Amino acid sequence: MKKILLTAFSLFSLSGAFAQTEVAVAFNSGLFSFGGSSAAKTSFIIVGSENNYTNNPYGEKNGFVYGLSANAKRIFANHFLVGLDVGYEAMSSKIDIPVASTYAIGSSYVKASGETKLTTQFLNLHPNFGFRFGKSKTTLDLTAGMDVGFILKAQEKGEAKIADGTVYATDGDRKNLKTDLRPRIQLTANYQTFGVYAGYSYGLSNYLEGMIGGGPWDANSRVIRFGIAYRIN
Repeated sequence: MKKILLTAFSLFSLSGAFAQTEVAVAFNSGLFSFGGSSAAKTSFIIVGSENNYTNNPYGEKNGFVYGLSANAKRIFANHFLVGLDVGYEAMSSKIDIPVASTYAIGSSYVKASGETKLTTQFLNLHPNFGFRFGKSKTTLDLTAGMDVGFILKAQEKGEAKIADGTVYATDGDRKNLKTDLRPRIQLTANYQTFGVYAGYSYGLSNYLEGMIGGGPWDANSRVIRFGIAYRIN
């Protein structure tokens, strides 16, 4: 990770005598989910005497993404470019809850309806490189790079409603990973000072790293992004 960041900063600091620099602010949205052997479409809520929790909150169902960032690009005479994006993102995944486990309060598994949402907040760095197509007011930037997502907070919120109307809810901390590394490819269409982009990131980090028993445990992030950017220089 350090090598990636050092390389990006080194490229970005090359002399401006043969390059132009663009600075922009951006807002993005999109879809977030988990993949891997432990990601699932359904799970169940375990009802405890003190706290409830979802047995497996790492859902394959897409949840909502939103984020704000600032980015800078340096475009060279041969149309090669390097960039760095820094911002905040919140990403949520979902998993259906068709069952509640109530052994702890003297019952058993009961049918339920509901879902659990796992929301993770990131400080995200995205060093990237690529190529700019076109020279007029309308250009296309094709870039590839790495998302380095420093996890600020991860929280599950869920509920399971059973036949008699009782609702078992969860609200707990799920942060057990510090950094999520995600290779990312992105296409940006620019017109004058505005840009729109779409990208995809595939997570390499295992959110269940260090879990003991029954493994192998594996849950990795998947991100589809859409965004708009405004160039301020």
